[in-house]
Amino acid sequence: MFQNSGINKVILLGVIANKPAWRIMEKQKWLCFQLVTDEVFYRQNISQQHAEYHSIRVVESLAGIEIDNLKEGAEVYLEGKVTTQASIDQLGIKRYDTFIVAGRLNIMKLPEKGEMPQHSYRSEFY
Repeated sequence: MFQNSGINKVILLGVIANKPAWRIMEKQKWLCFQLVTDEVFYRQNISQQHAEYHSIRVVESLAGIEIDNLKEGAEVYLEGKVTTQASIDQLGIKRYDTFIVAGRLNIMKLPEKGEMPQHSYRSEFY
């Protein structure tokens, strides 16, 4: 009998930080980009902002739906899972790459023409 020992689910709402690019990995075509989320929190009654950058991979069959609109500055909602891959670099050192594999992707807002990309997700922690 299979016993599930945990849940690997990620939900992100953020802004695409760079131009999405196609890459072929593991014999599949992936759309790769950085998604930035930020939050405002208060420490000793001083407002502070923290941005987090997430490496996102979207398999071609899912990305094809809205690929033309996936641009730098677009606000997107995605659901997926955290994945880590190990590889050996040119010096023989084992490296780990952690990224989010998107299973669902929705464009929430497109940037206006000439608009600079901004981090738009905000939450407040006290």
